[in-house]
Amino acid sequence: MDSGLEAFVAQFLARDHRIWWAISASPEPVGCLWLGYTVDPVTGDRHPYVFLLHVLPAHRRQGIGRSLMQIAEAWATQQGYRKLSLHVFDKSAEARQLYQGLGYQSQSILMAKNL
Repeated sequence: MDSGLEAFVAQFLARDHRIWWAISASPEPVGCLWLGYTVDPVTGDRHPYVFLLHVLPAHRRQGIGRSLMQIAEAWATQQGYRKLSLHVFDKSAEARQLYQGLGYQSQSILMAKNL
């Protein structure tokens, strides 16, 4: 996987965060999922949050992202959490389709204006 991505994750990875790497037939990672924590602004409950889900373009649409998300969901459930959240960009139709297919629903809309 791109060494810049690995360096970025290593720089910000906290001790209580989780990270999973997807490995292909070669020993090189082809995807990763970085799970940290956030606090629900309505309830104040702390829960796992997907900081990053990335699959190399040549390996997309093969179930790798779905598998990584299912692993994260299983881990969160085992830890006693009842919620997992993430941010997806509006223009990322592929990612939105993946998350919606896994049962994720929009809870808010982030709005921005270039000045």
